[in-house]
Amino acid sequence: MSEQTQQSVPEDISIVKQYLTWCLQNRHFMISAIILVTVWLGWTAIMKWNVMFFSKEAVAWPEGVDVHPTEFRMLSLAESFGPDNRFEIAADGELFQPKNGELFVTDSGEVLEGVNYVLMYKNRTGRQRFAGKLSQVKYKKNNDPVLDGIPDGERTIGAETLESLAVGTALDYSTYDDRKSTWYVSRTYVDRTKSVSQEYRLWQLDVTYYTGTLDKAPHFPERCLTAAGMKLGAMGDVNFEAPGAPEPWGDRPVTCRFVEYTNPRGNPGNLNVQYYVYSLNGVPESSWKQVRLQTASPFGKYSYFAKVQFNPINRIRNADEAKQAAGEFVKYMLPEVLKSLPMPEYMKRLESGVQ
Repeated sequence: MSEQTQQSVPEDISIVKQYLTWCLQNRHFMISAIILVTVWLGWTAIMKWNVMFFSKEAVAWPEGVDVHPTEFRMLSLAESFGPDNRFEIAADGELFQPKNGELFVTDSGEVLEGVNYVLMYKNRTGRQRFAGKLSQVKYKKNNDPVLDGIPDGERTIGAETLESLAVGTALDYSTYDDRKSTWYVSRTYVDRTKSVSQEYRLWQLDVTYYTGTLDKAPHFPERCLTAAGMKLGAMGDVNFEAPGAPEPWGDRPVTCRFVEYTNPRGNPGNLNVQYYVYSLNGVPESSWKQVRLQTASPFGKYSYFAKVQFNPINRIRNADEAKQAAGEFVKYMLPEVLKSLPMPEYMKRLESGVQ
């Protein structure tokens, strides 16, 4: 052994002794550090195991469903349903509501002003309401047409709101070509059997489809309305009939959740209501808690859920009257919506490996 090697060995031994001495002097710190590292390694292993064990494969949308590639807005939902197209998406210009003080001009050159969301003639004596077609009205300021070629009932949700809904994520861009991304549709339908002045004429419909994500039903009216500052009232389950819907929706009453609420910042006497139901792997489910539990179940390789939410626009008189009106809407709406969602028979084929 060389002289240099002989000198390095005592030095190495000395360093080890110093390290051991430090550890003994700081043994409480070392024990805590070892425990923390052990817990961290265990937690990391558990989380990785959970993701592997509880994660689900994405479910493709049914054939015929068309989704916008960047907006992730579902485009193929029927624009009308019911006998004689009773419920129809609000047409371009149909829901146009001017703000107070806005000025417009008719094709004949007469000036109109927005007053309490009604167009009134500005250059006539004795304020008169404009009763013509909205297609004959243009903005006075820059002469831009009121009509934009898009039905007023078709809503495109902005990027910020989409992000909060976990729709249009990076994962969705990667799964879109395989028809496995999330998507939404948000529309206003008009009941053509009712006049402009009648209640329950306008209905809002929102459907959101989730698959291949760990996002477990975070958005439901009880939570979102409270976050928006609404005061919740009565809530519970209500049954609707949808005889034209596929099994297991059409062969029995469909249980939906309802939530009544008021806006403290508005007229406290104005009662509103929202209804919703989930399609959980093609089966109706009214409880968001059950959706969370079943999508986290280790049984089954594939999973999706879609929330179908609907409500009459504007206030309601009472819950029974709203329920009756909602029943008419659901009867024709639900069979059309379910055409865009995988049904249980398809899910069984996926699980069995037969596609």
